[in-house]
Amino acid sequence: MSTIEEFAALAEPYRRELLAHCYRMLGSVHEAEDLVQETYLRAWRGFEKFEGRSSCAPGSTRSPPTPV
Repeated sequence: MSTIEEFAALAEPYRRELLAHCYRMLGSVHEAEDLVQETYLRAWRGFEKFEGRSSCAPGSTRSPPTPV
């Protein structure tokens, strides 16, 4: 499997959820798509250093609950 295929296999399953998250934050589909593109570009640039030990799970991007 090529490096591009490995990256796609790890990252692509999260694209929809990431887009929805960005849309909720920004309120604009266009801006959300731009941010997802920038996020994937940064991830691609750092992929060479990825050792597979960290989690790619969607929950890892959620903020902790706000104390009441």
